[in-house]
Amino acid sequence: FGSKDPFHELADAEHVIKDLQANIKNSKIWAHEMINEKSWSAHLAHQLHQDQHNCNYLHEVIVKGLHHCQQVCQTQGDSEELRIMYQQLMSSSTESTQLTQLYSSAWHVAHKCAHEPQNAQYVNDAKTAGQQIHKIEQMLQVLAEKVKAAHQHGYSVKR
Repeated sequence: FGSKDPFHELADAEHVIKDLQANIKNSKIWAHEMINEKSWSAHLAHQLHQDQHNCNYLHEVIVKGLHHCQQVCQTQGDSEELRIMYQQLMSSSTESTQLTQLYSSAWHVAHKCAHEPQNAQYVNDAKTAGQQIHKIEQMLQVLAEKVKAAHQHGYSVKR
């Protein structure tokens, strides 16, 4: 009965992560380009701002998955699969919060670059944005693996 996937929220989360990963590849290029070509900073700021919202949404989806996991636990009893899944989602929830903060600070830097291209700090700021984007990319990779693992455990959870 119903969907084959008991934890469809996690399919949604995986989808959002894939989009964020595709976007951060562009952002990485723009962060590099904007060191010499200042007009790229506006593109970057816009993209990071959008992705910050997407990351917020990702966090909400992960939290929904977490609640779903708790409900299944209450109705069906505890299982090893659920416990592993719950731990993966707990740490994913923490990481998605950190990720949102990282997007926010990268956006602030890019935004500053876009609005104050003559600032003496411009090149340093552009490099800072690049470093933050690199961190975001690494965190997305870790998060992708955790959510995928949680989702795979979700398929094994008895209905």
